[in-house]
Amino acid sequence: MFLNNTFFNSGLANGTIGVVTGMNYADNTVEVTFPTSTGLTVTSIRRVTDSFLINGAPCSHTQFPLQNACTLTVHKTQGLTLPHISLSIDDSMFACSQVYVAFSRATSWENLDLYAFEENQIHIDQEVIIENQRLWSLFTQRFPQ
Repeated sequence: MFLNNTFFNSGLANGTIGVVTGMNYADNTVEVTFPTSTGLTVTSIRRVTDSFLINGAPCSHTQFPLQNACTLTVHKTQGLTLPHISLSIDDSMFACSQVYVAFSRATSWENLDLYAFEENQIHIDQEVIIENQRLWSLFTQRFPQ
């Protein structure tokens, strides 16, 4: 998984999943192939150095902006469209609208596998329900059937 937005104009964003397809030791890069909306995109990824202070002392950390990604959290996939997803709707779902976000990452029902579905894990924000009722009331007042 790519971990920053440096290639955003090429269709690669934080959270995009790819496959490492090569290493170039001469220029210290990793070749990664990503599926994008225009097809497969092969990109050379360079290491990134982050500088920071620890107890007032200057420090730095250098690594490729990549992370192994066998699974992703719902939070990490927010805003992505994935070609195929597998979900467990269980007690790991803890936030309002999290199940909706998880389901809406798939392009179709055929591209979604459910391993568990516990209906009581669908959490709804009561303020959203109240606001929806208020808006529906305004709509029906303005546009009676």
